[in-house]
Amino acid sequence: MAGFTSPDAYRAAVGFRRNGAQPQRMGSPPLAGPIVAYDTYSLSDPALLEMMRGTGGRTGFAGVAVNERLALRNSTLNRALTLQCGSMGMLPLHLRRRNGRDTEKATDHPLFNVLHRKPNDYQTASRFKSYMQICALLDGAAYALKIKSRGAVRQLVPLARGSIKPLLSDTFDLTFRYNRPSGGTTILQADDVFHFSTPLTLDGLNGISILDVAADTLGMAVRAQQAA
Repeated sequence: MAGFTSPDAYRAAVGFRRNGAQPQRMGSPPLAGPIVAYDTYSLSDPALLEMMRGTGGRTGFAGVAVNERLALRNSTLNRALTLQCGSMGMLPLHLRRRNGRDTEKATDHPLFNVLHRKPNDYQTASRFKSYMQICALLDGAAYALKIKSRGAVRQLVPLARGSIKPLLSDTFDLTFRYNRPSGGTTILQADDVFHFSTPLTLDGLNGISILDVAADTLGMAVRAQQAA
């Protein structure tokens, strides 16, 4: 502002003009093409339906939420589960007692028919064993309630998936917290629950679901199918 006695004199001389020069971007190359920071779904995409259902899932590095419905659409996994659960259902399960150095079928024991023929009023032994196996694979564990009469187990009734959780107290007493379908919770004693878990566990109590192990592989398979 050399030669001007005040800022007002300077503004009057330049006619209140503003500098029209645009600021220069430093260090950033020109951008080309659209920037997409989200996934898009077709209205016919099964993944959109799963998301709307709120069924969640395990998200691996492929960015796909893998739940059981999506996993069972994978033909390889579906075939493996079918074979394993079907084989488990066909295997005979005999309660045996020790007789000296030998063993024999305990056909007179009340639990023999429960395990070998009819675990409850609506399932065969084969269907019960297959169902326990698929629950253990998908959830890490399967649970059934022991229905007793005169101190003996008369039925094994499967408990709804996701409704029961094992609890270990500070004195190492095992109980199970059960969420009733009609509402409310109750604590079941270990002797009242049939607990069938997968061999893999990180705490000795809760089994590991196959979906937790295979989430990355299944997610990559979904991405490959979408790209085809």
